[in-house]
Amino acid sequence: MDINLMPTYTMGNEAFAYFLDRASAKLGEKDVPHVLVGGAAVQAHVLDRMCRVQGKDVLGLDFGREREVSDVLRPTNIVDMALGFDEYNELVGVADTSDLRYLRRDTDDVVGRKILEFVESLEGSYPIGNHVFEYVLDNDRRGTQRIGFIYGVDDPENKRTERGATLKIERSSRDLTSSVQIDSEWYNIFVEEGVDLKIPYLDYSVSLRVLKPEYLLAVKIALDRAPDQMDVRNLIDAMKSTGELDGEEEQRVFAGTLREILCPFYAANLDYFGRMYEMHMGVKFGEEPEKTLIKKKTAKKKKPREKTTVKKKADPWAGKRKSKKAHEKKKKS
Repeated sequence: MDINLMPTYTMGNEAFAYFLDRASAKLGEKDVPHVLVGGAAVQAHVLDRMCRVQGKDVLGLDFGREREVSDVLRPTNIVDMALGFDEYNELVGVADTSDLRYLRRDTDDVVGRKILEFVESLEGSYPIGNHVFEYVLDNDRRGTQRIGFIYGVDDPENKRTERGATLKIERSSRDLTSSVQIDSEWYNIFVEEGVDLKIPYLDYSVSLRVLKPEYLLAVKIALDRAPDQMDVRNLIDAMKSTGELDGEEEQRVFAGTLREILCPFYAANLDYFGRMYEMHMGVKFGEEPEKTLIKKKTAKKKKPREKTTVKKKADPWAGKRKSKKAHEKKKKS
């Protein structure tokens, strides 16, 4: 199928899909822990499973009668990346710069400088298969958290008529989990436990590091907006097609993970999700599940305390008091 006839901003659009690949690859080259989240991550999980079930690449997939790509992949113009910066929590008193154009290369904002280097590295032309994809920064959208890109596809005159997508960067738990009441400690777990997907196209593959499906579902269930509900449906259908939720043990572990992330604040959402998709979630209202996963995954070995000897301060009057006592004792004798 001609990529120009495919719905824009789904991974059926090769320019969009390859942009995701480049973003993940550049972060990997710079040793920045990351995962793709949001609607694009759902698309990646759905396509990965469809390609495996049908034994085809993305452009050859059969979406079924009277169904379009957009019925299975919710279109989006946001490329949502959660990044893990060790430096972020160590920086004190460093203000975020709202515009990349005013971020100096010698800035003390270590994270801001890394973001600038990463974003600029995405610009360029990439000959892939029968096409040439070009990505250029959009001067009208150059914040440090939301960065716009303009696409060019087979565009020798550099007209770049396609507006492209917005790269949204989550830098810490306050970005990804601030809109929902999910324990901020999950942020690092989300980033560290990403899964690597390799999605086949006609002449190449798109490689991505993506948020685990159960974690992705938890965030979507908590948000519970109309687009999130569509994402949940598409992802559950894809997971069921591969049989990964068929067994009792698989469902028990799956439900336990969702309970730990979502309860007690989103117990009602999780209970509704279970009834909607005929899965027992084991929600007990009013009870907060023990945070066993967080404890297990974030546990650190305690360093043994070093023995410290406290030195007593020298008493400047000690000698005088001693000589005075000796004088009084001599006088009495």
